[in-house]
Amino acid sequence: MTSPDLSRRVDRQGEDLRAISDTVLDIKETVDEQSVTLVEHGRDLAEIKSTLAGHSQQLAEILTLLRANGSGNTP
Repeated sequence: MTSPDLSRRVDRQGEDLRAISDTVLDIKETVDEQSVTLVEHGRDLAEIKSTLAGHSQQLAEILTLLRANGSGNTP
Protein backbone atom coordinates (compact mmCIF):
# COMPACT_ATOMS: atom_id res chain seq x y z
CA MET A 1 0.00 0.00 0.00
CA THR A 2 1.38 3.36 -0.96
CA SER A 3 1.69 6.26 1.39
CA PRO A 4 -1.08 8.35 -0.27
CA ASP A 5 -3.48 5.35 -0.12
CA LEU A 6 -2.69 4.82 3.54
CA SER A 7 -3.14 8.50 4.25
CA ARG A 8 -6.59 8.49 2.55
CA ARG A 9 -7.65 5.43 4.53
CA VAL A 10 -6.56 7.05 7.79
CA ASP A 11 -8.39 10.25 6.85
CA ARG A 12 -11.57 8.29 6.06
CA GLN A 13 -11.38 6.45 9.34
CA GLY A 14 -10.90 9.73 11.16
CA GLU A 15 -13.99 11.14 9.44
CA ASP A 16 -15.96 8.01 10.30
CA LEU A 17 -14.94 8.30 13.95
CA ARG A 18 -15.95 11.97 14.05
CA ALA A 19 -19.31 11.10 12.48
CA ILE A 20 -19.88 8.31 15.01
CA SER A 21 -18.85 10.60 17.88
CA ASP A 22 -21.21 13.34 16.67
CA THR A 23 -24.05 10.82 16.40
CA VAL A 24 -23.40 9.48 19.90
CA LEU A 25 -23.37 13.02 21.29
CA ASP A 26 -26.66 13.81 19.50
CA ILE A 27 -28.23 10.65 20.93
CA LYS A 28 -27.00 11.52 24.44
CA GLU A 29 -28.42 15.03 24.15
CA THR A 30 -31.78 13.66 23.02
CA VAL A 31 -31.86 11.11 25.84
CA ASP A 32 -30.99 13.81 28.40
CA GLU A 33 -33.76 16.08 27.10
CA GLN A 34 -36.30 13.28 27.14
CA SER A 35 -35.24 12.29 30.66
CA VAL A 36 -36.03 15.81 31.83
CA THR A 37 -39.39 15.64 30.04
CA LEU A 38 -40.18 12.31 31.71
CA VAL A 39 -39.42 13.78 35.14
CA GLU A 40 -41.73 16.71 34.40
CA HIS A 41 -44.47 14.37 33.21
CA GLY A 42 -44.02 12.28 36.36
CA ARG A 43 -44.59 15.37 38.49
CA ASP A 44 -47.65 16.32 36.43
CA LEU A 45 -49.06 12.81 36.79
CA ALA A 46 -48.56 12.87 40.56
CA GLU A 47 -50.40 16.21 40.72
CA ILE A 48 -53.23 14.87 38.58
CA LYS A 49 -53.53 11.76 40.77
CA SER A 50 -53.68 13.95 43.85
CA THR A 51 -56.40 16.12 42.31
CA LEU A 52 -58.35 13.03 41.26
CA ALA A 53 -58.15 11.61 44.79
CA GLY A 54 -59.45 14.90 46.19
CA HIS A 55 -62.31 14.96 43.70
CA SER A 56 -63.18 11.36 44.49
CA GLN A 57 -63.34 12.21 48.18
CA GLN A 58 -65.54 15.24 47.51
CA LEU A 59 -67.89 13.19 45.33
CA ALA A 60 -68.14 10.53 48.03
CA GLU A 61 -69.03 13.22 50.58
CA ILE A 62 -71.67 14.68 48.25
CA LEU A 63 -73.16 11.23 47.66
CA THR A 64 -73.29 10.63 51.42
CA LEU A 65 -75.08 13.96 51.94
CA LEU A 66 -77.57 13.23 49.16
CA ARG A 67 -78.37 9.80 50.59
CA ALA A 68 -78.71 11.24 54.09
CA ASN A 69 -81.20 13.84 52.81
CA GLY A 70 -83.14 11.24 50.84
CA SER A 71 -82.43 13.14 47.63
CA GLY A 72 -80.25 10.56 46.07
CA ASN A 73 -81.87 7.92 43.95
CA THR A 74 -78.51 6.41 43.28
CA PRO A 75 -77.58 2.77 43.70
